[in-house]
Amino acid sequence: MAYRAERLELKAGGKVKNSFSHALADPDPRAYVSWLEACVTDPEGRVLVRSKTPLYRYRPYDMTEQLLVATWHTDSISRRPGYADMLATHLRESGFNAVLNFADLEVLELHNFRQYMEHQGTTRVGIGHAAPFGANIEGYAARYQADGRGRTGIKKGFGEPGYRGPWPTAALNLFSMGEETGFGPWSESYPWRDKEEAPEECNKWFRHYLQQVYGKDLGKLNQAWGKALNDWTEVKVWRKYAEPFGWMFAPPPKDVEPNLTPYVDTHAFHEWYVREYCENYMKGYSTANPVATWTMSYDGGAEMRNRCVLTRIDAIEE
Repeated sequence: MAYRAERLELKAGGKVKNSFSHALADPDPRAYVSWLEACVTDPEGRVLVRSKTPLYRYRPYDMTEQLLVATWHTDSISRRPGYADMLATHLRESGFNAVLNFADLEVLELHNFRQYMEHQGTTRVGIGHAAPFGANIEGYAARYQADGRGRTGIKKGFGEPGYRGPWPTAALNLFSMGEETGFGPWSESYPWRDKEEAPEECNKWFRHYLQQVYGKDLGKLNQAWGKALNDWTEVKVWRKYAEPFGWMFAPPPKDVEPNLTPYVDTHAFHEWYVREYCENYMKGYSTANPVATWTMSYDGGAEMRNRCVLTRIDAIEE
């Protein structure tokens, strides 16, 4: 902590304007905030006015620089006056250095916590409010980027007219896009399981994707799929190729056809659709908060992790 003092003459009704420069001196690249405090005292040293402001380092976060041990939800307690600091102290003493959704940002920063957030709307991507299938294909990337900027609380990014300031803290360093959304089986985002095919609002996107894969050549698609389709409008997201559904314990599809290409293309479409939304969303998000990196949950990830851990423990015991 460093102090700098200046002698100023204050007069009743007068105004004093002063400025100074400050640089974050901490060489640790994990440091993201410094506090500047201005204090006016009388000749006897009594405080007349005090003001404090944070100075943030909006630097893209590098996950290789620090191992983060995070809590789950802390918002309900951390928004209660008097309890937030007690909670943060307890968490820090328990070995945590990151939290999810800590409400009191000042306490969060004073304890040098990192923060992460989630976008759980992607669990039902396509059929919920996130990237609905019913929207137009044209201009989808710009729409998704606007969604990302909107999540930060502003509509404009760095360098754009009307910019109103960045995300209110540089502590937020990780954004999780989804809750077991993909890549993997169609989790909650395939609701047409009692029908043979998806509705047209979904099929139009599927055709758009396949036309990129096969160069708009229906003959190549027929050859790859072993079909004899006469027009692109005949291409549908058929339920049998979209199976299995579910998160972690979904059974494999029954009566699998020898040609697996329709299955592969159907699931690849789902992965493409989710990724297009997430990548463009975070591109817009980063214009307002350049610190945060992002990740995605994988369907079945928890189950696969548990199996890997248990397998490793068994191997050690043997």
